[in-house]
Formats: sequence, structure tokens, C-alpha cells
Amino acid sequence: MIASLPPTLRTLEKLSVWFSAHGGWIHPALTFGQSPLYSCRGVISTEDISITESAFGKQAVILLPTALQITDAVAKDGLSSRLSSSSVQALQANGWLLATFLAYERHKSASFWQPYLETIPARPSAGWSLRTQDAAHALRQLGNLGQGCKAHIKTLHKQYDMAAQKHARQFGKALGLTAADLLWGLGTVHGRAYVGQDAHRMLPMIDACNHSQHAANVEGIRLLNDATYVRATIKHQGQPATLPAGHELLLDYGARQTYPNPCDCFSNYGFIPEEYSV
Repeated sequence: MIASLPPTLRTLEKLSVWFSAHGGWIHPALTFGQSPLYSCRGVISTEDISITESAFGKQAVILLPTALQITDAVAKDGLSSRLSSSSVQALQANGWLLATFLAYERHKSASFWQPYLETIPARPSAGWSLRTQDAAHALRQLGNLGQGCKAHIKTLHKQYDMAAQKHARQFGKALGLTAADLLWGLGTVHGRAYVGQDAHRMLPMIDACNHSQHAANVEGIRLLNDATYVRATIKHQGQPATLPAGHELLLDYGARQTYPNPCDCFSNYGFIPEEYSV
């Protein structure tokens, strides 16, 4: 089955196997395929999924255990044997700590996180990390929503590039990383991480879902002997819903709440969703 899939979907299938083997759960009717709404992959239902269906006594279509979440704390633990406490402290702001950890794990010959890291594109989606011509094209496509964002993105790119160069000089040798590696990590964090209370979290499998303002938010729950999970469920305009066969599982990134300025949204996610036009 895996061998017959295109490369991107093949790595997502490997992710699914790894995810299940380490305590994650995904509804058996969900699979990976071409998004009917976006020019990328998405999580698609192969049959109708009713809200009455549940996993482990809780309504959910994806359950992500704590052990498979990559948090700032996980990054700190993973880098502490290589970096001084002052270096780790210097990376706390703007997602650099998590970015450095992802880049470091990506270059290891054998990483626990490898099945997840293989699904992350070599070119992150964060707007500030896009090539100049790609960012300009994306902003033109946005029309009025993209006005004024070009200078903002250029400033951020310069700022992050300077920081990456500085970090690479300070500890790149200790980790085997270049400034380009660190910029990849930061673009990945800004484009994919869930942000809350100034902390960043990478949520494997859940972050394969695309965005809709009318969909469900991810939320933490406790179940199975008080173990903590993050779950994805199905909602439309705040109400439980059914996901018909062939439709895409979408999640609300909370874009407008996290980034009130549309240019900030684009600089992180690489797109500006329709709710900004209202």
C-alpha cells in the first residue's frame, strides 16, 4: 500500500503507522489525499463520519498523546546535553528553541521524530521564509488583503536571517547546523506550530489538517487513566457536525485571534484566510 503512493503521501502513511504505534489514534475512515479546497495534501474522509462515533469514550477523530507533542520543554530537554543553559535561554523567544530542536533532530541519523519530520516540506510555508518572487505572487493573489505586507515580510526575513547567522556562529558547530538549517526550523515552527501563552507546540498528525474558521479548534482532554491528549473533532460554526465521505477534515487555527493583523497572519502561515475580509 505504502509503496504505491506518491512520495508525499507515502511519508504521511509512514507517519500514520508511527503515530498509532506510539499511542495516537486516528479515525479509520480518515486518510491522506489531495485537498479539494487547497493546492496541497489534506486529511480526507473515505466514508461518512457521524458525531455519535467516539474514541475511548470521547468524541474525537484524532487523539494525540502528550508523548507525541513537541513542546518547548521537549526541545529544552533534547538540547541541554549539547548547549549551555545560557544558550538555551537565549533561544526562548520567537520560537527559536523549538526551531533549533527540529533542525537538530532532522539531521540526526536516527531520530524518534523522523517519521514526523519527513512529512515537513523543505520549504516552510511561513510567509517571511518564502522566496521573494513566491511571496510577491502570493500577496498579489490576495489583492487588498495583501497590501502593505511586502515591507513587513522583508523586515522579518532580514531580522530572522541575522538571528540565524548569530545562532549558527554561537552553537552551530556543537549541533552540526547552519544558519539555513535554523531558518528552516523557524519557518516550520511559525508555519505549523500551535501557539498559546507565548509557547509553541508541534502537533503531529493534527497539523496535517488544513484551516477553516467554521471548523473545530483542537483542545486538550483527559482520559484513559487521566492521560492527557489533544483531540481533533468535527464541528461546523461551533456545532457538532458530520463529515461526509470525500470531504476534508478542517480545523480552525484561530488565525484572527492569534494574529489580528493580516500581515502577521501571512508572515506566519503563508496565507490570509477569508475571515480577514469580513
